[in-house]
Amino acid sequence: MGDPAGIGGEIAVAAWRAGAPLFFAIDDPARLAALGAPVAEIEDPAQAE
Repeated sequence: MGDPAGIGGEIAVAAWRAGAPLFFAIDDPARLAALGAPVAEIEDPAQAE
């Protein structure tokens, strides 16, 4: 995900709250955590669970 305005994280968190299927986001983990999302840093997309 990428957005020049920097709203990608907010959209990802909204999708998570709406019950979206498993996904991962490339973003600043601290920023996503500040939005109230559980954050797990991974090295590879296959690690998403």
